[in-house]
Amino acid sequence: MRYLILAAVLLCAATIAAQTSGHITYTTVTQMDPERLKRVPEHIRSQMPKEFTRSHELFFTQEHSLYRAIPDDPQASTSRGGVTFRGYRRSISNDEDYVNFEDKRLTQRKDLFDKSYLIQDSIPERKWKMTGGKDIILNRLVLEAIYTVDDSTEIVVYFSPQMPVAAGPADWVGLPGVVLRVMRDHGQSITTATAIEELDDDSPIQQPTKGKEISSEDFKELRKKRMEEMRELRKARYGEQRGR
Repeated sequence: MRYLILAAVLLCAATIAAQTSGHITYTTVTQMDPERLKRVPEHIRSQMPKEFTRSHELFFTQEHSLYRAIPDDPQASTSRGGVTFRGYRRSISNDEDYVNFEDKRLTQRKDLFDKSYLIQDSIPERKWKMTGGKDIILNRLVLEAIYTVDDSTEIVVYFSPQMPVAAGPADWVGLPGVVLRVMRDHGQSITTATAIEELDDDSPIQQPTKGKEISSEDFKELRKKRMEEMRELRKARYGEQRGR
């Protein structure tokens, strides 16, 4: 029976005409790293969420694409102790990823502590390995591909050849089909398409222009520095509370 159902779904997927433009909604569920949680004091750990849920949207054509968080996302939430808290919004929610497929250029707007930065670079060239794995997402046939970052890190994606545009979430682009699922950190973070629609005439696809221009490497160093400062500040506050 399972194979008959799969065959029927594949047949349905095969009848869908190639789509070269559209509007896709994605949901990302990120689990907190258990090893990092172990290093957090118990009284703080008990108050921390166990997972984060947020939604993004991708607008794409054969020429370019824009990936961004959904404004005022009603799905954004955290889960703690079996209880879900709605209305949660991460500080990175204004990030945007714009890809120009003709020029092979990537423009990213990234927010860091209430400041916006603009990173312009070429589209990443990655060596993807096709695994032969297949699945169905939203009635689209998808193929599995893996990118090996290093000996311990792999990114698994599923892209649809029925949507022959090299678009995808964030900078996970460059495959011969729109990426509909991305799995990172051994499945601790999974981004999956939840809706596919036609692209409206008033498409918001525009290259970001607001923000201080900075190179990708300089932004990584700046973010690392700011995060270290935040950790030191938290440690100082925790020490003050224990000393009272």
